[in-house]
Amino acid sequence: MCDDVAVIFRGRFVEKAPAAALFSAPKHPYTRELIDAAPKLEGAPIVAVDAPPNDEAPDGCAYAARCRFAQTRCREAPPPLRPIGDSRSVACHFPL
Repeated sequence: MCDDVAVIFRGRFVEKAPAAALFSAPKHPYTRELIDAAPKLEGAPIVAVDAPPNDEAPDGCAYAARCRFAQTRCREAPPPLRPIGDSRSVACHFPL
């Protein structure tokens, strides 16, 4: 249906990549969680996670509070969306 996919978290692009590459090997933790949370044909349950209100947005990465890979740098500065290979970009200080 599409050639490229862009993933947005709290109004910021966190990953852009060709569809096949993004779904087979996501590089941003939020992208990976979105893919893992998608219903499977076997009927896996959908797990909802509450995000903090927009007025409580952090100074650093918007996803840092929920990211299991977050480090001090993530809470201090928002990562820029930067290229990582052919036709792929990710906004993560420590891409997967």
